[in-house]
Amino acid sequence: MKFTVLGADGFIGSRLSEYLAAQRDCTCVRVGRRDPLPLGQHCGHVFYCVGVSGDFLQRPLDTMAAHVSLLEPVLRQCDFDSLVYLSSTRVYQHSASTLETAAITVQPAALSDLYNISKLAGEAMCFCDPRPTVRIARLSNVFDDSFGSATFLTELFQQAKQNGRLRLRSSQDSAKDYLLVEDMLPLLVNIALAGRERIYNVASGVNTTNREITKVFSSVTKCAVDYEPDAPVMVNLPIDISRITRDFAFRPGDFAGSLARSLQISWSR
Repeated sequence: MKFTVLGADGFIGSRLSEYLAAQRDCTCVRVGRRDPLPLGQHCGHVFYCVGVSGDFLQRPLDTMAAHVSLLEPVLRQCDFDSLVYLSSTRVYQHSASTLETAAITVQPAALSDLYNISKLAGEAMCFCDPRPTVRIARLSNVFDDSFGSATFLTELFQQAKQNGRLRLRSSQDSAKDYLLVEDMLPLLVNIALAGRERIYNVASGVNTTNREITKVFSSVTKCAVDYEPDAPVMVNLPIDISRITRDFAFRPGDFAGSLARSLQISWSR
């Protein structure tokens, strides 16, 4: 079985490529950001992992190109059995529900909404494609157990390692969804091969607070924890995972336990 990962040199793309390459009877073609797109070629099952995330405000045009413009020739000119476009649960930021069918609110004049708008534009292109095997996966905050990606948890790890102290800019009651990378990888493959819906939330369905996270950090690393005065409380709505639970019998792993184990391993290096 053939898979093609577009954006294979990014965080999600690289982990997905390694996972696919390790499967029996699978071949994985890795296409990095500087590689030519495999236009006109048979690509098997395609994962569109091309994206800009943490620095999207500094790279607005690159963000739109990655999430929208580069997708167009793939849909138009690539031959594939299925395509999974990686979007984000961040699009629910201003919404009253996290069902995949929920209405999404964005403000084009708000620079912080650029990321959501670009992902939704990419999703719209996928929905416009009549092929039912063109699907969308809205990813939650994926936990990189190596602390090698540009994420909030990696930032905390670096603070603890360098300063012996965590300084958070959001309240201890702030909370969001974290998904283990080992939970994400088989889910994406299942969506590609056996998805019954055009769109799925790929998340744990459970929010974790900053308080719970820093408790793990302080327990393992013995670091101190500070919160900025009047730090804002930012609580995301729990992500609805009823579709992946129904279609793939998904049960999320233990995020806190995985975080503690990864900290113990990485801290001793």
